Amino acid sequence: MVRGVVAAGCRQAFFLLIATTLTWATFVTRAASDTVTVETPPSDVTSSDGTSDIPTITRGEICSGGACTIASIPQVFAQACTVTGGTLRGNQCLFSAETSEGFAIIGQEIFEAHLLEQAKAAAATASQISMNAIQAAMRDIRDRLQNKASAAVKEKPQGLGARDSAAQDTAMMGLTRSPTALPSPIAVWVQGYVDREWRDSNPGFFDGRTSTTTGAIGGIDFTAYKLLAPNDALVVGLLAATTDVRTTSELGVKTKVDGPSVGVYGVYVNGGFSVDLNSKVDFLALDQASALPLSSDLRTYATAANLNYKFDLGGGWIEPTAGAIYTVTRWDQGLSALDGHTVRVQGGVRFGQSFTNGAVTIEPTLLALLYSDVVIEGGNINTFAAPLAPTDEGKLFEQAALKLNFDFGNGLSTSIEGEVRHGNLDHGAEVVGAAGRVGLRYRW
Repeated sequence: MVRGVVAAGCRQAFFLLIATTLTWATFVTRAASDTVTVETPPSDVTSSDGTSDIPTITRGEICSGGACTIASIPQVFAQACTVTGGTLRGNQCLFSAETSEGFAIIGQEIFEAHLLEQAKAAAATASQISMNAIQAAMRDIRDRLQNKASAAVKEKPQGLGARDSAAQDTAMMGLTRSPTALPSPIAVWVQGYVDREWRDSNPGFFDGRTSTTTGAIGGIDFTAYKLLAPNDALVVGLLAATTDVRTTSELGVKTKVDGPSVGVYGVYVNGGFSVDLNSKVDFLALDQASALPLSSDLRTYATAANLNYKFDLGGGWIEPTAGAIYTVTRWDQGLSALDGHTVRVQGGVRFGQSFTNGAVTIEPTLLALLYSDVVIEGGNINTFAAPLAPTDEGKLFEQAALKLNFDFGNGLSTSIEGEVRHGNLDHGAEVVGAAGRVGLRYRW
């Protein structure tokens, strides 16, 4: 009993020792030895024959060297104890067998699997967050083509449902009555964004992490008017981007993924109907800072498509939308086991309303979206009988975004947008994300 009280009182000291040991471990190499310290268990633990000589490993006193230090991380220690058939009692692992050989090696394997899982997650974040930003840019382009109102000092109405004194307007929205001189077909745009996501660990796992993503995207496009109908337009363009992701896992592993992207996009509008398509390639580099440093190069190929239709609604509009994103990830030869692909489906609705303030047209929009990764294949990191972390396959996530578009006339428009995301994982664990974006578009 006395020993139990002392152990409880020293628990905080153990955690301080672990933090100091982890910091030191980043500067040491892996140890070849896997010897362990076997201690006498607490007095309240006895073997089947009534004695108290059950082999016991105490966290923090496992052995010296990189592998042994890793095995003393609380979460790794607990999982290694379970995998090797031991019973966890506070900071100790009690074994029913007469030996505890290989404990440190098992701990190292668990930690290595954690590194791989975090690498895969950071790469997925880099691709998905930049794709979210591109999707927002595609919505900007659609809205400019389907602009609902124009100030008197600007060019004549030419957007979706645009109205002037002409009596021949109908309630059906459309890219209508282009003026005698059509707008210039050339436009450029740029967008900057920042994103923050917090992910809980699923119970029984240590897959939790915090991610911060920053980046910028730019594009140039050409618009052709009246291709197939009086009220249609087609936009085709090229884009370039750069993305930087920094994540910190529950075990304190820091992962950085960054690199450039290139891609193409297209938007077709015919009245209230629109479809957009974009495809990009990310050329990414990964670096991890931990007791077992890891680095690699990878590429992700992502393609997204959306179908949309705007309807008049009390002076504003409502736009149902549905789409899908297909992503393929290819790592360099050393981590090719992480190669895989995902299919995400999404659907929701947007609302918008336009009004003018002086010479500026202001259009607030609200997006409500549901999405789910219905297919996640490849990239398996299962080291033991149970997976390192549950998959997100089939999980449903919610996304909401509020945007303000400002059209200053003469081809210049800007936007500012805020986004929040949420999803439930297993047994009460959650994912929460928030993002901010600022965009600028200029048409000659």
